Amino acid sequence: MTSNPREFDRRINLQKLTVTKDEYLNEVKIWEEYYSCAAGLITSGGDTAIEQGRPDYNIIVEFKMRYCNKIKAVKPDLYRLLYNGDVYKILNVTDVNAAHIICKIKAVISNE
Repeated sequence: MTSNPREFDRRINLQKLTVTKDEYLNEVKIWEEYYSCAAGLITSGGDTAIEQGRPDYNIIVEFKMRYCNKIKAVKPDLYRLLYNGDVYKILNVTDVNAAHIICKIKAVISNE
């Protein structure tokens, strides 16, 4: 799978969760800048779920970007994605065809 540079017309930022303890030994969670790259928006949509008795619309996005070791290391529980002023929870990261050329990240908008 080859890539066209014009396909990667959006900027995404990835942040990594760091957990430390304060002077009272309480956990303090801090999101630190991890990586920024050009990406292409593949899909943007959503689904509706019932949460606390009311419909809740979830915005789901999928991006593709060039494969690199920084993207390969992303784990959904420890990283989040920033795009267009919104915060997204990462659902999965995929190495397309295990070819180490293109990666895809699927994410859902977060309430954080």
